[in-house]
Order: sequence, then C-alpha cells, then structure tokens
Amino acid sequence: MVTIYFGLSRRNPSTGLLLGMVIGLLRDSLSAVPLGLYGIAGTIIGYFASSIGARLDTEHPAARFALTAAFFVAHQGLIVVTRRILLAQPGPWLNTHLFIAALCNALVPCSFFCCLTVCARTNRWRDSCLRMAVARVPAFFIGREETV
Repeated sequence: MVTIYFGLSRRNPSTGLLLGMVIGLLRDSLSAVPLGLYGIAGTIIGYFASSIGARLDTEHPAARFALTAAFFVAHQGLIVVTRRILLAQPGPWLNTHLFIAALCNALVPCSFFCCLTVCARTNRWRDSCLRMAVARVPAFFIGREETV
C-alpha cells in the first residue's frame, strides 16, 4: 500500500521503481519467502503506479480506490506468476479471498487518505487565517502602526 500511495503521489517512475524495490526487499528479508519474490512484484507495481499516477488524476477517492484495488490484485498476480515460473510452486490466484482482500486493502487506505486530506485542508485554512490575522495586526514592537 505504501508503494502504491507514494507511486501515485510522486508521479516519477524511477522513484516508484526504487521505492517498490526497497520495500519489497525489506518485506522479503523480514518474512520466510525466498529473497526477491516481493522485491520483483514491488518493483513492477511501483513503476506502473508512478507511470499511471503521472497520467491520471489520482486525487479523487474513487480513482484511488479503483487503482489501489487493481494494483493489489496485480501485485498478488505477479507473486503467483513469479512463484510458478521461478520456483515451480503452484498456487491459487483468482478466488473470493483475493477479491475480499483487495476491497479491504483499497477501502482502509482510501478512508485514511481522505482523513489526511481533510486534515491538510483544515491546516491550510487555519494557516491562511493566521497569516491574514497577523498581516492586520499593528506592529507594536517596532513602534509603527502599519500592517506587517
């Protein structure tokens, strides 16, 4: 989710590629899967998320939800394909568990990012109100009655 979010927001394919690789390799090193499995999938997803984020408006919650769900399914598909081709380990891919997990992994971050957007707008509104109030305060410390 972190790779997808920063990939969509940074809109630079090389940054998304490197971020996906680093996060994937960290995930590989902390889990019991073969090294490189999540690294390969994270690299590809990071690149495509950054490339699509540069071309689409990803600020709308519906677009974020759809892209996050699609990239989650693609990430899991890449892991299954990598396991089958490189490790000769068959595994199920399309099942109801995948779609439920995709919905949950899209719903939770999108609601979290909506809350962050509201907080950022509130802070920007508060900061602009403070700037306007400070601009109209007389400069008592300097001894002038001009606005700052």
